[in-house]
Amino acid sequence: MSSLTREPGPDATFLADVAGVLFDVDGVLRNASQAVPGAAEVIRTLNDRSVDYCLLTNNSTHSRASLLRELRGIGLEVDEDRLFNAATATASWVARNHPAKRCLVLVAPDAITAFEAAGVEVVGDDDAEHAEVVVMGGAGDYFRYDRLNAAFRALRNGAQFIAVHRNIAWVTDSGLTLDSGPFIAALEQATGARATVVGKPSVPFFQVAIDRIGQPPSRLLMVGDDVDADIAPARALGMKTALVRTGKPIPADPPSDDRSITIDSVASLDWSTAGQQVAAPKAIE
Repeated sequence: MSSLTREPGPDATFLADVAGVLFDVDGVLRNASQAVPGAAEVIRTLNDRSVDYCLLTNNSTHSRASLLRELRGIGLEVDEDRLFNAATATASWVARNHPAKRCLVLVAPDAITAFEAAGVEVVGDDDAEHAEVVVMGGAGDYFRYDRLNAAFRALRNGAQFIAVHRNIAWVTDSGLTLDSGPFIAALEQATGARATVVGKPSVPFFQVAIDRIGQPPSRLLMVGDDVDADIAPARALGMKTALVRTGKPIPADPPSDDRSITIDSVASLDWSTAGQQVAAPKAIE
C-alpha cells in the first residue's frame, strides 16, 4: 500500500474536483536542503494520475535553472516548464518594463545571473546609488549596509522600486531566517517610495501558473505555508487552499471552510483521489 494512502476522513473528497495544483516550494516541498517527507511521492502520484501542477515560489536566491537542479537533487522530479520562481519572473518583468535602465539588484548572487540573462543592466557597487531601478529580494549576506544605503540614496533620487516579494521569513538549514520584507518596508518608510511586487501575492504571478495549467481557478488547489503570500491570494482568485505546518509558523486562526484546510504536511492528503470528479480538462474561456 502506498504511504500516501489515507483512511476515509474529512478530507477524503477534498481533492476529487481538483484538476490542477499550485505548490509553493520552500516549507511545502522542501525545507532548506531536504525534501519534506513524502513530497517526492506526491509529485510521482500526480505524474502517474496525469493531474497537472506547477511550482510557484518566491525563491529569490536562485535562478530558475539552479533551483531546478536543487529540487531534482533531493528527489523532486519536476519538469522545467512547471517551475515558476519569482527571481526569474522579476528579471523578465524588469527587462520588459524598464529596458536599458541601470538597475541595482539586491538579490543573492546566483539569482543575479537571471537578471543578466534577461538583458537587465546590473550596476556594480561603485555606481549603485545612481541606479534608475532598485530591485530587492532574498539577498541574505548580500544585504550589506553599504548596499542598503546605496539603495536608499537611489530611491531618494527617484529610482523605481521593485520587490521580488515581501516575505518576512523563510526556513533555512539553520532555522527560521529573516527575509527581505522588513528591509523593503524600512526603505519604503525612509524614502517614501512604494515597491511594486512581482512575485506572490501578485495576481499576475499566479496567473502565469493558472494559464500553464489551463483550468479555471475554481478547479485549482494552492498548497502553501504562508497565509499572506499563498493562501489569501489563492482564495481571492477562487481556488481551494491547503495550508501546511511544515514551513513557517501559522496563525492561530487560519482560513477554514469547505474550500480551505490546514494540514500537517503535503503528504497528509490522499493524492490518489485527485481529479476523480473531473471528467475532462476544461479550458478557461
